[in-house]
Amino acid sequence: MQMRSCLGMIIVILLSYQTAAMTQRNPEVKIDRWPGVVPVYTCHQVPDERIIIDGQMTENAWANHPRISFADITHGTPPAHDGYAIVTWDQTDLYIGFHLTQPNRIAEITMTEQGYDSESRIMLTDQFCEIFLDPDGDGVNYLEWHFNSAGAKADLLLSRPSSWTAALDLGVPFAGYGNTADWDWSLPGVRHAVHVDEMAGAWQVEVAIPWASLASLHKRRSLQMSQLSV
Repeated sequence: MQMRSCLGMIIVILLSYQTAAMTQRNPEVKIDRWPGVVPVYTCHQVPDERIIIDGQMTENAWANHPRISFADITHGTPPAHDGYAIVTWDQTDLYIGFHLTQPNRIAEITMTEQGYDSESRIMLTDQFCEIFLDPDGDGVNYLEWHFNSAGAKADLLLSRPSSWTAALDLGVPFAGYGNTADWDWSLPGVRHAVHVDEMAGAWQVEVAIPWASLASLHKRRSLQMSQLSV
């Protein structure tokens, strides 16, 4: 099985409300919290199996990969409820899956609502998971997605001042934004699905992000998929 390390791309996966600490199952990833080195996750290639984006992480591709723990965005401490994320890839897409335990969910924004007002409200009214992705690994400009349990998605392109990279290098706690957000932006070809298990009080999100779309945002326009490895 091939492996890629987080060198060419920076991916940060967050649960933006206090609901997910890592479940104690194998395989697992144990990460030392701040202060210290920014954690690195080894992302395995999908074996000979197609991942179907239906919100249910039932394929072996998910079961056989390391899990990423969640932490409070400000202090790095474990949140109140169990959950995890998994990242994998194949020749066409980067895949990110979330399993979130949350008995009492709040999701006011639905998939049918679009535009700035609805997308920004996900961050204000709903409980959601987030992906921050920096295709060229410069620690300055990055992509951001939010997903709630109703299947709604918010996506935006953010630009940060170069001074912010110092915080990334040191692995210090989040200290506020200070960025410029483009809410009209949307990355072509991104697919996602959400599945809610009411009996278990949990929900799952599956996301597929095309390598071709990420390459179009890279500073080196001739970038190949292997250079966008994680």
